[in-house]
Amino acid sequence: MAKTINLEKYIEFPTLSKSTDTFAGINFHCHGQMLDKIQQAQQRGDRLHFSKQLRTNLRCCALLGTSSYLQSGLSICTYYHQDGYAEPVMKSLISTDGEVINQISGDCLRHQLYPQLTTAHYWFLQQITRKLVWQRTLIVDLLAWSIATLLIVALILAYPQGIITNIVALVMAVIIIWILQKILKFLLSFKAKAIDQWAIAKFLSFSISPQPWQQKMAKLFLQYIVV
Repeated sequence: MAKTINLEKYIEFPTLSKSTDTFAGINFHCHGQMLDKIQQAQQRGDRLHFSKQLRTNLRCCALLGTSSYLQSGLSICTYYHQDGYAEPVMKSLISTDGEVINQISGDCLRHQLYPQLTTAHYWFLQQITRKLVWQRTLIVDLLAWSIATLLIVALILAYPQGIITNIVALVMAVIIIWILQKILKFLLSFKAKAIDQWAIAKFLSFSISPQPWQQKMAKLFLQYIVV
């Protein structure tokens, strides 16, 4: 049975400088025993475990560049640790349009563990890119539930005594919320593309805003827009 494998302590997000929290890319550090572990995980179909912090860092790294600009691409580098020395063996550059450029060091090509190193790197790359898929249905679901809930809350505020003190009315309100969100979800699905464009535009606007609270909102938004 497929499960998740936790390698978070081997994943590093180096920053551009000590005075900024802007990430310069992703570094994956591995050693001999880990290569065997990853090979077994790949054979079983296991996936990389992503904690909330790891997901947020990944999305910030992929989408946000400096404080004034958006990211132009994502850099993923694999280091192999041996005899106390960390050697960069492979690097992948993913552009915003999906193009991937792979670089392999000459030492890696001559390394006796070359097949395992490339397998580990591409497995890690696959796990990372899987987490960068836009989840359209989640945006629609959130909007549908939000609108339905606001409508019912507005109705309760308009007739507080008739609903709050009546158990049957409260139960009916919950049922109506569920039915409303189903209807709204169906209707919003026809405007999914426009909703995507609105969500992306709002995120981009907030992420490059000079206002700290808007930048914080953009980072919080990253926790929910992808799988």
